[in-house]
Amino acid sequence: MNLFGFDVRTLDIPGFVTAVHMVWWALGGIAVAWLLRQARPNTASRPWFVILFMAVAGHALAWFVTMFPLPNVYGTNGSLDRENHLGWAQVIVAGNSPIRTFQVDQIHFEPLWPNLVALASFYRPELIGLVMQVAPLAVGVLFLVSVLVCVSCGLGDSDESRSEAAFAGFFALLLASTYADQTAPFRNPWALTFMLKPNHALGLVFTPVVLLAMARADTWARRVWAGVLLQLLGWIFVIHMAFVISGFLVFAALCWLQKRPERVRVTSSVAAVVTVGLVLVSPYFYMLREFVSATSVAPRLGIQLQSAHTLDGTIRLGLVFPLAVFGAWSLARSASAFGRILACQFVAAQINWQIFHGLGILQLAKEMDEAYYWIRFVTALVAGIGLWRLGQIAAPRLARLARGPTLGDRVAPAAMTALLLLVAAPTALPGWWDPESMDRYFAAALRPQPERVRVPMAFLRTRTEPAAVVAGDRIYARYVAAFGARRVLLADSLNPPGDFSKRVQIEAAIVSGQPTVLIEEGRRAYGIRYLLVTPAFLAAYPGSTLENLLARPDLRQVYNHGSAQDRVTIFELRP
Repeated sequence: MNLFGFDVRTLDIPGFVTAVHMVWWALGGIAVAWLLRQARPNTASRPWFVILFMAVAGHALAWFVTMFPLPNVYGTNGSLDRENHLGWAQVIVAGNSPIRTFQVDQIHFEPLWPNLVALASFYRPELIGLVMQVAPLAVGVLFLVSVLVCVSCGLGDSDESRSEAAFAGFFALLLASTYADQTAPFRNPWALTFMLKPNHALGLVFTPVVLLAMARADTWARRVWAGVLLQLLGWIFVIHMAFVISGFLVFAALCWLQKRPERVRVTSSVAAVVTVGLVLVSPYFYMLREFVSATSVAPRLGIQLQSAHTLDGTIRLGLVFPLAVFGAWSLARSASAFGRILACQFVAAQINWQIFHGLGILQLAKEMDEAYYWIRFVTALVAGIGLWRLGQIAAPRLARLARGPTLGDRVAPAAMTALLLLVAAPTALPGWWDPESMDRYFAAALRPQPERVRVPMAFLRTRTEPAAVVAGDRIYARYVAAFGARRVLLADSLNPPGDFSKRVQIEAAIVSGQPTVLIEEGRRAYGIRYLLVTPAFLAAYPGSTLENLLARPDLRQVYNHGSAQDRVTIFELRP
């Protein structure tokens, strides 16, 4: 059974994927036919609505073909991030602190998302998996609405600007990824952002709101308001906040290069908005400082040398990139402050990627994948505007060449939209996305959950107290949180806490039985009630065996399951 209640054991996945592709092509044909029908005199048309419908339908189809066949939450059995997200929400729903991770007493570095998931699940643990499956669909639709509203308001608030904004959203969501991405080190941006990390995609939803507020920040009250919105983006995803700020700095520089009369006011606005945003988000920076140990060393990501290529954010997109260049050039020359800000976000994204490229070669770049996804979505959004404006230039000329009637204001947008959809739809994501062959997280979630995880975690979830903390296997710890809904002393899937060395000493004391003062400190200071032991965990403590633990009077075995190779044993700590 999948999480929607359907039996998917006999589902023909290749046939299912083909059927969804055919639905996309059918919807595209219907949309084009309807638009051509509207391209007649005295016929009112709203092409932006058709574009928005196609964008929502395309995202929904790609989401549906990914999520429906899965018997497990997308990303489980294969993604640390996804299992961490499940664990964060589970321990909150179990009644623990909303601002701490499942690594006990560790301050959270992304507190907003797990609390939103807990709220959306009505604090019912059995609904968390379903919420996690539906969240990518909801966040994608919110992204389209955000782009439509903010871009259209920023560029003119008319039917024409709404159509342009809808086309930008269509591109940003469905053309930021290419067929060849499955072979790239960072893989498909749509799947790795909206499907795997909808918490990060929520930053994309909020970004157009911040850009529109910046464009309208012509009074001190509006500057403060824009700063408030900017700091909210920081709480959602601080990396997106940093990227947006870099775009604002390029915007101020562009005003000076163009010698615009408002350049002093714009510089003041940027300085005020950024200052207010940074001041208001400073509590989050404190939380980040507390989250990351001052003595921990950031891991070196070997993927960087393979993927930090200057062309990854440009040429790999094919024709989308030159369309984005034209779109950014057109926006930079416009009278709209929002348009110029959007163009500067594109330029800043290109600059940031080159900086990441250099740092990646030196093995100093962190979160390089997020920079890659950001440049993809921003480039595709601006490319949608670029293609729309090229269509505005080409449509009247094509009409004259065809010797047809002069296209009026109501007819031209419908005919042009039909033509542009014919150009864009064939390469859009829902027409070629095949998760079984292109998405390793989909393939992992297709597999049944291992018995060594499913059965022990059912015991923890139902037979132990919600406030209990589990020590033991640090690799297995993410399962303790995600499926057992219990906090842990240490987890390899999270950054080490500031008191990491103290926790290691307590863990070693619990395994060896000495010194008892450290064991009691673990019970008192961290709330440790259980020890979870696996063969791999005991191998890290030479001389400690399962038989030794069973013989100790201060440990009581409460669970034991599995073969010698994958056995999971849980002990309760006695006073």
